[in-house]
Amino acid sequence: SVTPKTSAAKEGLQFGDKIVSVDGRAVAEMTAAGVRELVRGKQGTDVHIEVERVGVTGTKTYSLRRERIEQSTATDSFMLPNGVGYIALTQGFSFTTAAEFGASMADLKAAGMTSLVIDLRGNGGGIFNQAVEIAEYFLPAGAIIVSQSGRNPNDTQTWRSANEAPEKMPVAVLVDGSTASASEILAGALQDNDRALIVGERTFGKGLVQNVYDLESGAGIALTAARYYTPAGRSIQRDYSDIGRYDYFQHTDKADLIDSSATAVKTITNRTVYGGDGIAPDIKIAANRMDQTSLSIFDSAFFFVRERIVADSEFIAQSRIRMQNGEEIVDDSVIEKFGRFLKTDFGATIKERKAEIRERIRYNIAIAIGGFDSAEKLKIENDPHVAKTIASIPKALQLAKAAEQSRKEKMPAGSHLRRAP
Repeated sequence: SVTPKTSAAKEGLQFGDKIVSVDGRAVAEMTAAGVRELVRGKQGTDVHIEVERVGVTGTKTYSLRRERIEQSTATDSFMLPNGVGYIALTQGFSFTTAAEFGASMADLKAAGMTSLVIDLRGNGGGIFNQAVEIAEYFLPAGAIIVSQSGRNPNDTQTWRSANEAPEKMPVAVLVDGSTASASEILAGALQDNDRALIVGERTFGKGLVQNVYDLESGAGIALTAARYYTPAGRSIQRDYSDIGRYDYFQHTDKADLIDSSATAVKTITNRTVYGGDGIAPDIKIAANRMDQTSLSIFDSAFFFVRERIVADSEFIAQSRIRMQNGEEIVDDSVIEKFGRFLKTDFGATIKERKAEIRERIRYNIAIAIGGFDSAEKLKIENDPHVAKTIASIPKALQLAKAAEQSRKEKMPAGSHLRRAP
């Protein structure tokens, strides 16, 4: 797809267009990364892209003005049924993430949001204080957000919320094994304060404060100065002290291997939560892993939609109506066509992976019809992990109410100021 409001969108590039040449240079033998570097260039200059389009004879050349592309880190924000708002923070934390999150919250509340799902799957972290600000959005003044402890007294400090009027709607947070660093700080702050339920799988476990020193050779050394701790005292950092290189890169979870956790602590309402190797979720859901068959389905579904579906104007028109009505657009007949398109004996896999195949075809059709944002919304609406997260919201509401009452009874008088790093 193309990003809305960009030069590519204005000039009419579409889903499935095949780039033939860039500024007259043929790209058939180039990698995607190589083509990307040809397309990129100095802001304000033009690039000429020749494309082939399914169902159209010959090629067409588009002249595109190179522009700065705004990339939001609050990538998706929309309403789901029953007053549930959804905000995806899956691209890390930039310098504007908290502001983007606040704007999304305001829009969703205006649309009738009464509860919220925050999606942190795949969020590898980023700007620390942005995660702190988002946590503060939901935590009352005085509540601990995160602390750090180091070998030097100057490296030991605590961040508290200064919010006198925090948001009180129920919140559920969706995480996975790639949720890391700043996103773990956000998840841990909300979990330890019983402000949200954490759903998914154990997070990555990256909670170190590191200082980088330049070396004369032009290299550098990252020296660990401190560790981050959740409000209840859990170290976020995963322990790699007695595992091998293979386990490191496979993110082997020692706590899971022994069916226990390195650290057990109590939350505001005296719940037991676990950590020491990342953040353990309140409700565990195993993530779907991409294997080689999944990657083949991923690629094949795109080419199937490009070469068999996009040119079928009647099917596209019907699918657009079905999408608007919330109906399924990929029935079994489409799955059967996909099997014939593969031109190979893929029958057993189609039977075993029908749900995955349906999802990938549906996703590509949605991109072709309404663009990337429309496809993402449709994917989330059909995501079983999101559905289970939404199902946890009543429990999250009960938890938040209990935490508010407990805080009134237990929270000692103290500073309501969040210390700056």
